[in-house]
This record gives sequence, structure tokens and C-alpha cells, in this order.
Amino acid sequence: MKKTLILVADSARARLFNCQHEQFQDMKHITTWHHDEGRLHEGDIIVGSKGAVSSNGQSLRETGPSVSATEHEADVFAKELATKLRDARTSNECDKIVLVAAPAFLGKLRDRLDKPTHDIVSHSLDKDLSRHPAEEIAELVNKHLG
Repeated sequence: MKKTLILVADSARARLFNCQHEQFQDMKHITTWHHDEGRLHEGDIIVGSKGAVSSNGQSLRETGPSVSATEHEADVFAKELATKLRDARTSNECDKIVLVAAPAFLGKLRDRLDKPTHDIVSHSLDKDLSRHPAEEIAELVNKHLG
């Protein structure tokens, strides 16, 4: 039986669901991840007089001077989620992946996926549904992708 993971995310929160069928009404919530730095305002992320460290201690210099602190935090979370999806793929927890994310974050997430994980993404939906109730997410995903 095919196993599909559905990741519903924005830059601060991600929810992972699974389902066994092409119809998404039977989605079951697996876990939720929070990235509190993704909710902070630009000025709240940068600390210290040099402005080179984010609130979680990672260097902003790695992503270049043209990247804002909020974009950097979105990149950090996208990379973390891409790693979790890769791990799910390599441990045979899924055959397919569906990505549902706020448009700007969806692009960051796609960019962070390794090729084998990217290859099993069957659908993408550029909608921010991360704070919607699970039943509504299932209904909207089924409407747009089912």
C-alpha cells in the first residue's frame, strides 16, 4: 500500500500528516514542529552590536549580506524540514510526499530538498494552511489535488 506524507508549513510552523490513499480525507496528524524564530520580527532576530547572529546563535554571514534575518530563519527551518523528509524517505516511511506551504516558503523548501526526495514529491500546493484545522486542510488538499 502506498504511503503519502503531507507536509503543511510556513516559516514558523509545520505539520506532518500521512494517508494511505490518493484521497486525502483520511489524513492523520503525525507531528507538529515549531520554529519560533520564524515568527519574530527582523529587529528581534538580530542580537548583539554587530548584528551577525540570529536568535538561535547561527551566523547570518553564511547566507550572505543580502539576506534578511527573517529570510535566514525561513531558510534554516526549510533545511530542517527537508532533512526530516529525507529521513522519512530513506527509512521507507513514505512513497510520496505532498508539500503545502505559503508560496515564498514553498520555494525555499523545494530548494532544500535533495534530488531523490524531490523526485517523490507528487504534488505541491502554494497555500498557507499551517494554522487551519486538520479537517479543513484535508478538505482543501483533496479539493485542489485529489
